Amino acid sequence: MSDSKLKRWRLLSQIVFFTAFSAGILLAGYNYWPLPGDFFFRLDPLVAIIAMFTSGVLIYGLMFSVIILILTFFLGRFFCGWICPLGALIDFFEWIIHGYKRREQDQGRLKQLSAIKFGVLILVVAASAFSFQFVYFFDPLVIMTRFMGMILMPIQRALFQQTQFVVPHAVQFLLFTLAILMLSLFAGRFWCRAICPL
Repeated sequence: MSDSKLKRWRLLSQIVFFTAFSAGILLAGYNYWPLPGDFFFRLDPLVAIIAMFTSGVLIYGLMFSVIILILTFFLGRFFCGWICPLGALIDFFEWIIHGYKRREQDQGRLKQLSAIKFGVLILVVAASAFSFQFVYFFDPLVIMTRFMGMILMPIQRALFQQTQFVVPHAVQFLLFTLAILMLSLFAGRFWCRAICPL
């Protein structure tokens, strides 16, 4: 498959999964949406590891994440580029600021920093042993759930004529997600390739 076709398929996959992720938040708890509300978390190996590590219990609902891990051995980081909603948001942001072509000079710069994500992974897993849940600050699905929830929940309340509510720490979630996007000013997909432990 040519690079241009692969890019188109990747873009389509990102749009489909981002739409499904957003719809899952918007329609959570309603019969309009066929997928369970925690569908994406069931695919998340990092959440699965932390949840089972801290509880000491095998959580069968999270076993779908094993499929992601197995496929990663054969397909590389396909979850990051094809499924992850935060990755899609970062790509969209980079498309706005740089255009579709990614800067090649970023590759060497990020190779030197890629060890950071392994340190973050060790920190997150080790902290969970002492009941410190740093995963909430580093897992892309958790970050996007908070960010999109802050945006979409008021819309949901308006659509279904429910009382409005205040999202706790909404400004912090917004600034944190914007900071992740701003890292792309230093190098393409900086968060994904240098920091994200997933």
